[in-house]
Amino acid sequence: MINYNVREGIHSEALNCVETLFSPIEKNIVDIFKTYWFVTKAEQIKIGNSTYRYILIKAPVNLADYFNLPSEIIAVFSPYEKLEPRTYDAFDVIRCLFEYCFKLDSVGVVINSM
Repeated sequence: MINYNVREGIHSEALNCVETLFSPIEKNIVDIFKTYWFVTKAEQIKIGNSTYRYILIKAPVNLADYFNLPSEIIAVFSPYEKLEPRTYDAFDVIRCLFEYCFKLDSVGVVINSM
């Protein structure tokens, strides 16, 4: 079900997390996302020796209708210059954190390597 109240922007708790934990490059990317999507969550997670930051984004009504995206999408920021297989593992770990809380869209995922 599409939430017709969703508009572009960022949740205040997500904004606080982005401002304190994300790198300048990641902040710029989040700024672009929040121009077109609603950033619902921003967090950092440590998996093994690696730290990943991620955001959950929800399509506003115009994009949700157009692309049939009623659920949130995970965007993972990888600390590696090249895309490593462990980044996909990090995505799976993050997805499992939210699997029972709410439905994440399995069609869309964004992974960014620095």
